[in-house]
Amino acid sequence: MDVARIIGDAPRCRKLARTPNLPYNLAFGPLQAYPDGSEEGEMIPAVSFIGHHDSGKTRLLSRLIPFLVDRGVRVGAVKHAPHLAAAEEPGTDSGALAAAGAEPVLLLGESDAVLRWRRSPEEGIERLIDRLFPDCDLVLVEGLKRGPFPKIEVFRRGREIAREPLAGEIDVIAVVTDDRIAAPDGTAVLSPNDLPGIADLLESILL
Repeated sequence: MDVARIIGDAPRCRKLARTPNLPYNLAFGPLQAYPDGSEEGEMIPAVSFIGHHDSGKTRLLSRLIPFLVDRGVRVGAVKHAPHLAAAEEPGTDSGALAAAGAEPVLLLGESDAVLRWRRSPEEGIERLIDRLFPDCDLVLVEGLKRGPFPKIEVFRRGREIAREPLAGEIDVIAVVTDDRIAAPDGTAVLSPNDLPGIADLLESILL
């Protein structure tokens, strides 16, 4: 079955995400409510792509996204950036506006826009995705290996530092690699060149 017919059908995705007998809710991993106990609402499906530094996560997603877009999937992306600088960058006009108390601050260009605000630690990533990606069928998250979403590991052995996959230490549904690895039982292993297989895996999570 074409992944676009499933992921692209947002109401069906969200109905599936709330079905109790599914092993995973694509947005939240094992089915659960928001951390504050409120209703889940219309959840946007999300998957985390995790891995060691310089394992090829961005490269894989940069190739996977146009592949999914060509299938008719509206894809959003989140990059985990724990060291992101504060919105009020000194010496900039936007920084001066933020420092004066404006929140949020919108930087508006001819063809791009950036909205910046101070995020409350109490506002989880689940709520942010639901609020900021309402028109997306699927959100791909780069990073957040300890986050709430189902995870796919991207693995590549380091040339200078010996390292092993995170799979086993962290629950993942698949490992994307060209290296020979010992994956935990039940964990799919896919080549980074197998974009159809990765897309089909996302479909299998929904079904």
